[in-house]
Amino acid sequence: MKRRKFTKTYLAKSLSLILGVGTLSSAFAEESTQLEDEIEVIEVTGIRASMIKAMDIKRSSHGVVDAISAEDIGKFPDTNLAESLQRIPGVSIDRSNNEGSHVTVRGFGPNFNLVTLNGRQMPTAAMGQTGAPATRSFDFANLASESVSAVEIYKTGRANNPSGGIGSTINIITGRPLDEPGMKASLGVKAVMDTTVEEGDDITPEVSGLYSNTFADDTFGFMVSGSYQKRDSREQNAEVSGWRTNSLGDISSATVTDNNLNPDGNTWLPRNYKYDVGDIERERTNAQVVLQYQPVDNVTATLDYTYAENETSSDRDHFGVWFNGGGNVNEVVINENGTTTYLDETAGTMDYFAYGNSAGNENSSLGLNIEWQVSDNFSLNFDYHDSSAESKGLEDGNNSFIIMGAALDSKSFDINGNEIPTLDLDFIDITTEITPDQLNSNIAIANSSAMKTDIEQFRLDGMWVNDGDGDLSSIEFGVSYVEVSSRSKFANTFYNVATGSDSAFFDNGIFQKKGTNGLFTEFTGSVLPYYYSYNAATALQQAEAGLGIDFSPGAWDEDHTVAEETTSAYIQLNFESEFNGLLINTVAGMRYETTDVNASSLAQDPLYVEWESSTEFRTIFAEDSIYTDVNTDYKLFLPSLDVSVELTDDLVTRFSYSRTVTRNNLSSMRGTTSISGNPKVGARNGYRGNPDLLPYTADNIDLSLEYYYGEASYMSIGYYSKEVENFLVTSVADETIAGLYDPHNGARSDLARQQLTDEGIQLTEGNVFDRMIENQEGDATTIIGDATDELVAWDINVPTNGETVAIDGWEFAIQHMFGESGFGGMANYTIVNGDVGYDNEKIGVQFALPGLSDSANFVAFYDKDGLQARIAYNWRDEFLSAIGQQEGGPNNPQHTEEYGQWDVSASYDFTENFTVFVEGLNITEETQRIYGRYEEQLLHARQYGARYNIGMRYNF
Repeated sequence: MKRRKFTKTYLAKSLSLILGVGTLSSAFAEESTQLEDEIEVIEVTGIRASMIKAMDIKRSSHGVVDAISAEDIGKFPDTNLAESLQRIPGVSIDRSNNEGSHVTVRGFGPNFNLVTLNGRQMPTAAMGQTGAPATRSFDFANLASESVSAVEIYKTGRANNPSGGIGSTINIITGRPLDEPGMKASLGVKAVMDTTVEEGDDITPEVSGLYSNTFADDTFGFMVSGSYQKRDSREQNAEVSGWRTNSLGDISSATVTDNNLNPDGNTWLPRNYKYDVGDIERERTNAQVVLQYQPVDNVTATLDYTYAENETSSDRDHFGVWFNGGGNVNEVVINENGTTTYLDETAGTMDYFAYGNSAGNENSSLGLNIEWQVSDNFSLNFDYHDSSAESKGLEDGNNSFIIMGAALDSKSFDINGNEIPTLDLDFIDITTEITPDQLNSNIAIANSSAMKTDIEQFRLDGMWVNDGDGDLSSIEFGVSYVEVSSRSKFANTFYNVATGSDSAFFDNGIFQKKGTNGLFTEFTGSVLPYYYSYNAATALQQAEAGLGIDFSPGAWDEDHTVAEETTSAYIQLNFESEFNGLLINTVAGMRYETTDVNASSLAQDPLYVEWESSTEFRTIFAEDSIYTDVNTDYKLFLPSLDVSVELTDDLVTRFSYSRTVTRNNLSSMRGTTSISGNPKVGARNGYRGNPDLLPYTADNIDLSLEYYYGEASYMSIGYYSKEVENFLVTSVADETIAGLYDPHNGARSDLARQQLTDEGIQLTEGNVFDRMIENQEGDATTIIGDATDELVAWDINVPTNGETVAIDGWEFAIQHMFGESGFGGMANYTIVNGDVGYDNEKIGVQFALPGLSDSANFVAFYDKDGLQARIAYNWRDEFLSAIGQQEGGPNNPQHTEEYGQWDVSASYDFTENFTVFVEGLNITEETQRIYGRYEEQLLHARQYGARYNIGMRYNF
């Protein structure tokens, strides 16, 4: 005899509604009323309830699905969505300012994971403050967790899910008033205490609230939720902006200790070394309004609006030095890897940067959904949404800074055996400490970037349920149209404010001398004893008044728009069958998509390259511009198959195959070539987009075994394999551009170097620049490239499809409740393997996949009699985090060292409605360190602190 497992389909939901609100016999109605009076409904909440819900979603889903559920109204397991998701097997996160922001799933980074809100694709405006590439990665820091009821991660592809996530599709689910009829409300207040705060408020507020109610016999529902959070913090970052390959130059006159064992004799020179101390203020505001109406039993309409705003501003002090190699070098030590671990150079300046940064991210989404149960076995669902995401500076620009400096006779850098280098400085004509009147201004730069993405989508889904015989249980089908338009703009304005010794328009009172006690104490190595801090906005205002110029960013240097129109259709067949007493569920689907792409970019002709100071160069562009226009298209067939077999009532095995895609970064698809506006020697880069790029395409296989042995207890093991085609390969072309001459390399610079050599003067960059100024006619203070110079050699990066990579791994998970004791826990471990590692000894272009790393999580908790306590540990192994360094070129890597963090939380329910809680994040004050090819090639050493929250929540 065949048995069919009951699943809550559209038909079941319809029957539930009919039975619940239809006309019943008076006898049954009386009996029902009597039973309702006698039965007390107990709603289970808390950590245990959250884990039960998440486990039920995992067990009942087709394919491999994991979830996190809210513990109560307005209470998600973690204060940040990304930090909650990292508890799921295979999920790790990237942090920004010690807070979860982006997720990596099974080794595939933020760009490879599609984020949806209630099934709708979310737009992103992921652009850095200085014009970093426009990406598709979603920043979870923009969304508060209080209004979220659950987050589901689909690790296997499904025909009825929108395409875009090779790593996963992450669906954020918010509440609906008709899902839980009646009045429900929650109000929470929290005091946020960040232990790193120096300039901001020691305690900042967080307030959240939710109100939901239904009316007119539960046919009309209204829900509103909102939250506000302010957080002040400090970030400390010891930084080398890049390690330049084979850039030591002519060091024949220097003292050299060469221990290099690199097989090709390659060497790496630090471009600079600086300390960064930033005081950061963030304000986040979220709101959502939902209206629902059920005019008849079989029709439900939902109108919802979601708004999120995240504003961040910071004042940062940078202080450090630049290194040039060549004739500047007095002494150098090269270790066995080819890394310069000790360097002593002549000349240069000790620079004191003042940065003013600001960025505002704004997301909004308006949606309409109509569910129609056409008949007992046929239903339709129409969904429309219009969403946008915008990122831009809060004031005149995202990132403006000015540099003051004091002349050096020599400087040395020593990192041998330490986590951060030690600097030793010898100032010219300064035998004691620097005073403000000895600081000279150098340059000022005003950057501005803006990005906006709009998504408009129409979607119609249908479902037919077979209420007769046969293995086919239902058929799902649908069509959709999605239009995505993304525009990114960037302006970089360079101002030469060099005043020599005459800096009278700066008031010495703006400079504050600060000691470095308490800075970078978690790293081995030493820090300079003091630095000068000053406000960027104040200094720029004084420079504006003294020089009579406006430091606001100028016209847009870059303006790119990429538009995609995707039309899709799918069909999905659901089968329930039985074989030898085993219940088998099969879901087979096919999705077809066609996408049209239009790329339009501002094209400005470069006019010339100007040498501004000993270390600064600038590209001058024509004011006239045109917009390019490039069109392309592609088609996709995306099959999927999910099979689950219930070996016993408690033991489930799964097999899944799917083809999934991820579309390329929007910056990769630009329709023009751009070159650096600040082409320092060794960093003369450019980028040429490629609108013809095809999406990444992955063939995925999953196998898993799941054992559910208790109400909220299970064990699982899973294997996954992904073979991904069309991975981008970035080739670097050495190109010249007609008319762009290099003032650093030509007859005039050769003459200056020869003169200095004949006079016995050291060939430092500053000496060469000064001599060229002396040699040229007139009173110009800069040097413009001309026909006597060689053409600038540009490294133009060009992305193309090419590589195929194979990734596989294992996921192990256990969740266990110790009976009715209140104690429980969970643990998981993920192994990621791939043939895409980075070869540190190889220079030049190579392919590697950032983000691959093993990860593990452990959570232990107690939940009983109103008392909840939890301790959680998250660990991520060392991984390749990026290819390309700001001042080290596009082919040098960035590796992030392993990181582990402990978080704790506790709460007590004084009544059924009133709860007091405390939370601690990063309680052991872990640090983050990023390096280049080898551990001694420091890129970033970031020191944060612990963060504590205390608050209360009242449910009505």
